[in-house]
Amino acid sequence: MLHLIIDTDTAGDDAVALLMALKSQDVKVDAVTVNCGNIFFD
Repeated sequence: MLHLIIDTDTAGDDAVALLMALKSQDVKVDAVTVNCGNIFFD
């Protein structure tokens, strides 16, 4: 079994990926953290 900590923003694609991970029998989501989106540093 694959254990995951998922760091995500609030976009729709991330929500779908999170739901897929939660429904998978081969994955255990240990934690979910939320950030404010794509941040780029120069």
